[in-house]
Amino acid sequence: MMNLNELREVAPAVFSNSHNMSDRYAQVRTIDLLEPLLKRGFQITSANQDKPRRRDPMHVTHVVNLTIPGSEESFKAEGRPEVIITNSHNGRTKLRIMAGIYRLVCSNGLVVGRGFIDPVAASHYTNSVDGAVDAVQRTGDALEKMAAVVDQWKNVKLSAAKQTELARRAAALRWGKSAGAYDLSEVLEARRDPDKGDDLWRVYNRVQENTVRGGLAGVSANGGNVRSRGMTAILPTIAYNNDLWEIASEFAIAQAA
Repeated sequence: MMNLNELREVAPAVFSNSHNMSDRYAQVRTIDLLEPLLKRGFQITSANQDKPRRRDPMHVTHVVNLTIPGSEESFKAEGRPEVIITNSHNGRTKLRIMAGIYRLVCSNGLVVGRGFIDPVAASHYTNSVDGAVDAVQRTGDALEKMAAVVDQWKNVKLSAAKQTELARRAAALRWGKSAGAYDLSEVLEARRDPDKGDDLWRVYNRVQENTVRGGLAGVSANGGNVRSRGMTAILPTIAYNNDLWEIASEFAIAQAA
């Protein structure tokens, strides 16, 4: 787990103040949100911030992941449920509170889709620290419900054709018109034995890791060799993960129908 000194090293923007804002800008500083949450028993598991070339690094989008000790017990070693907080102090990016899962087997993070726990988008102009703290607490209280979703997805078996369809949709979401450069069998490839299998949970995790982490070799439309890049920007990565979860959820719903 991470203490505040360690947090300052990796994400100093968490501690910054707004600047050059209008009089009606009621800033929700990330550190002001974190301090009461730590007193409630939440723990910081990880943090990061964007690294732009020109913008002030103290006013960029940053992300802090929190967990509640013991909440992972219901996940049966599949992962650790987390609350994901994104924010910036630039007056443009809203505070967002989401649910996620940190996969212990591969040190990879997932973002639970909008259909399961509605993300809380809090405007700096209208929100308060107390309101944001309560929103995090509500999200934290719902984390254990995700264990039931994981168990459900483990019981959804996907045919080879369905696995390919999931990989195709993920590739189109991730790379757009360039998706054809990559072999879908590579998108579905398991990087470790625990991820092998034809159930929705394992197929989804393989697809998510391969598309987010990058490193896939491909051939461009012009015949040149290409290699996919890993996702690093915070907001696009979260948006992609959200949408990919929703795609996988469609397969679970279809199976239950």
